Amino acid sequence: MSIEYKDRGALHKLFSSAKLKKHSSKPLFKIAAKPFLALETTALFSKDLITNHFVGKETHVKFERKKSSSGKFHTTVKFVRSDKPVYREPGLLHRARDFRRRFEGAPSFSIEKKLSNMQPKTVKGKVIHSASKFTVRSAKMPLKFAGKALLSAETAAYTASSAGLRKLTNNTRAEFNQADTGKAVLSAATAVRTFSRARKAIVRKRLRKVSQKIKKQTYAAEKAKTKKEKTTFKKEKQLVKAEKKKNKAKIKTIKQKKNFNVNRVAVLQGRTAFEKEKLKLEKKKYKNQKAFKRHALKQKHLDMAVPLSLTATAFLGGQLLGKFSQYVVSADPDNDFVKAIDKSARAINSTRRQASNVSKRARHKNAEKRQSKLNKKHNKLQNKSSKLQKNKRKKVKRKQKISKAKNKSTKAVSNALMKFGKFAVKLVFSMLAPILFVLMLFSLAMMLFGGGSSNSTYILGTYNCRDYDIACAVEHYTSLANNMNNNVIKTQNSSKWKTGLRGLGVSQSTLNTYEDTPDDFIFGQSDVFPSVPVYDFEADKLIAFMCAYTYPFTDDNAGAGSTDNGDIVPWTYNSSEHDGIINELFELEYEFKHRYINTSHWVNLPNFESSGYLYADSTGITTASNGVKYGFVTFTDLVPAELKSFAVGNTVYFELQYGEVINRNRSFGKTGYYMQNLNYEYTAPNGSVLNSFYSIFHDPNTGENFFGYMGPNNVPQRKTQLYIGSYEFNYAIAPRDTKIWTGDQTTGNKQLVRYYRAEEYIKECKLYTTVRRKRTIDQAIEYMLRHKDGDNRAAVSSRIQFYNTLMALDKEPDERTYGNHMMFLSPLTTDFAQLQSQGKVFNSHGYDVQGWALKHCGINGIHNGIDFEAASGSEVKAIISGKVESIDTSKHLLVLQSTSDLDYWYEDKSHATKVYYENINPSVSVGDEVKAGDIIGVVDSYKHCFDNQDNTAASKNYLHVGVEIQYDWWVWETVDPQFLFYRSDADVVAKSE
Repeated sequence: MSIEYKDRGALHKLFSSAKLKKHSSKPLFKIAAKPFLALETTALFSKDLITNHFVGKETHVKFERKKSSSGKFHTTVKFVRSDKPVYREPGLLHRARDFRRRFEGAPSFSIEKKLSNMQPKTVKGKVIHSASKFTVRSAKMPLKFAGKALLSAETAAYTASSAGLRKLTNNTRAEFNQADTGKAVLSAATAVRTFSRARKAIVRKRLRKVSQKIKKQTYAAEKAKTKKEKTTFKKEKQLVKAEKKKNKAKIKTIKQKKNFNVNRVAVLQGRTAFEKEKLKLEKKKYKNQKAFKRHALKQKHLDMAVPLSLTATAFLGGQLLGKFSQYVVSADPDNDFVKAIDKSARAINSTRRQASNVSKRARHKNAEKRQSKLNKKHNKLQNKSSKLQKNKRKKVKRKQKISKAKNKSTKAVSNALMKFGKFAVKLVFSMLAPILFVLMLFSLAMMLFGGGSSNSTYILGTYNCRDYDIACAVEHYTSLANNMNNNVIKTQNSSKWKTGLRGLGVSQSTLNTYEDTPDDFIFGQSDVFPSVPVYDFEADKLIAFMCAYTYPFTDDNAGAGSTDNGDIVPWTYNSSEHDGIINELFELEYEFKHRYINTSHWVNLPNFESSGYLYADSTGITTASNGVKYGFVTFTDLVPAELKSFAVGNTVYFELQYGEVINRNRSFGKTGYYMQNLNYEYTAPNGSVLNSFYSIFHDPNTGENFFGYMGPNNVPQRKTQLYIGSYEFNYAIAPRDTKIWTGDQTTGNKQLVRYYRAEEYIKECKLYTTVRRKRTIDQAIEYMLRHKDGDNRAAVSSRIQFYNTLMALDKEPDERTYGNHMMFLSPLTTDFAQLQSQGKVFNSHGYDVQGWALKHCGINGIHNGIDFEAASGSEVKAIISGKVESIDTSKHLLVLQSTSDLDYWYEDKSHATKVYYENINPSVSVGDEVKAGDIIGVVDSYKHCFDNQDNTAASKNYLHVGVEIQYDWWVWETVDPQFLFYRSDADVVAKSE
């Protein structure tokens, strides 16, 4: 942001202040102040020339167009002070190109501007003018491309020279470091360089703060604009709907006439098309403004200022790490392994720094390009809005060019890694060749003599991931099913059915057409949906699929999935990447279907249900939001109970032709109630009559017939006609007639009205819903595995083979390995496999779904662990050896922790482990050490889960078991225990052998 010297100087601010403002216009005051102001400006400008470089500022030339007293415009030139950019590209050509930012505003002279302002009148002049414009434009193109080529060449040269200069500097430093004088010079140079770096860091910090503040303000402004555009778009949408409805009604009226005017119909249809096109433009404007907002938000975060304390800490840490690495290298200078690591580290750090600088510049360039594109799009939309053009211009996204520096840095890293990899392979092979040979012979013997045993897939059938990754995948899949199921359950509720449909993807516009609440909610198999809804989730299939789907198969390692587990790449769950995979799998399996059938209708009542005459404070005619005129009655007392749901406050609205009461709270809908036109009597279907208030009387004295009513003493009274403008309003008795007829002179201006009910609404509405299984989980898994690698048949085949191996599909059902993570004993006296087959696993890990539209028990959130059905008093065993860490009798909770880290052999690591038993009556005490299989208590009837989650809605007693594994020093993660339990005692014996 540029600042003029008059805005900075103390004298300038003083002379422009409110106190001296009245004197500043006086000629003598101006003459006296002018030399002082000029002197201050000169002093500030001189000071800036010296200090700008040290504080991150620079001097700009600002051009301003001003209008003189004669009415002509002229250009003035000023010097202003501005912030330097946070990032500047190195190189003379780049600096020369960047120098143009020091000129703000538009200079007075420009060839293109002069040509565009010229308007020749003769043919010869027009030809010369067009040729000149074409020549100027043609000359700009080659100059532009030549400039870009020179800048690219300079970037490449600078990158190469920087690496060479850095190498030369390091060599020079090494030579100078041998002498005392050289050491002194190097120390001084280091101190100067450190001071310069600190100064630059402080300046950049301040510049980033200023830039961040501006970008925050920009984002706030764009956010407000987006809100405004959204409001405009919504209003335009409502106007289009109203115009369309209004034009339809007019066209219908015109066409009903015999000689209808075709031109009027075309005009009305054209008007609707015009409004639609206008609506499209408003929508595009709104979307473009949203893009502006997103871009402003990215810009806000682009130059986040890192605190100087953290920068200094990182610098000191890097210095210490560098010194330590130098110490390691100097301690054993002849070690080839250490040399290779040091060389690779230096190459990686060098290329990383270059790539980082390039990426920063690229980000700022891309931000500028994005801003330019958005501005162009905004201008196009503005032009379209004025001309209402129908042709859309296709936009071609330009592929971002990968900078040469980035390619070079990537190549340098890959070369360094390749060299290190070759050296490491040679070293490992030379050291481990004898061991590998022995292991190969041993494996061959195992294949020959143990091929038919149940443990033949002991290595190949092991999930290549941690139990925490398993738990994350299971939790996400079951959360999708649980969310769908909760919404399905809501669709069966008369007060929540629309909320459930909305949560299952039914649009609000569709829901708005569902006016009646269904009488019947039918889920599952029916005449409308013949298939039976099935939920067939199996956690072991999901994990085997994730291991096979995420494995990096290529043409080179297409058979890696069939090798030993030591070669299998471990899979780590990443929510941003893997949630989408599970979402796709779930969507391939299930879809929600519904059908709303409403055959409700109105029928005439055999007999009218009429009210007595009621007092009304006022009556009249009003125009509603839909553009239609309605009559209204505002009752003196409370609105009658029958009309309460249709009224707005104490006012009821009705249509003027037949007096039918409308429902203002439900899109001006039908109600079956009518306000009586008091001049007429109405006959019901059964023949009963609803008498009118006014009738025709004959005056024998004058021989005149008149509308009136029977007053006191059976004397006919003439009707007092109510008027609304020129309209004769006959739905109320005038205040004068009210007083005479009732004999009550205290009623003031109150009127009398009467309503009756003539129709009844017969509701016949049903909602059919189901969850259709599009594919079984096996079919969905096979589909995704086959389409993962496209035409790479080797990778597809290997991926499917890998999945089959993990699932042990070539084995008998009782020989399945279930991921082969088994390490724990069963918590009850029965094997885990028997508990599963008998349906004793009451709740599994994750979100609870036992079937569609079923609420299994009282657990609403995630369930951490497994619930085993067990009678009260059943013995509970320790599933691992460990120490009783804590017992909470109020929560019926016992926590058992391993005394030493457990060896999780399938990931070659040991971890501390905790086991949580809930709904247990312990027979041990805190601090007791137990072995796996020891009895530690009995099951009680508390019916709670981990974290004391209430599940008293469960229909049976159960034991809750949860497991936590410590993967880092301070992080404990909850895992799914089902894959850690031995399936049977035979598995325990086989593994121990």
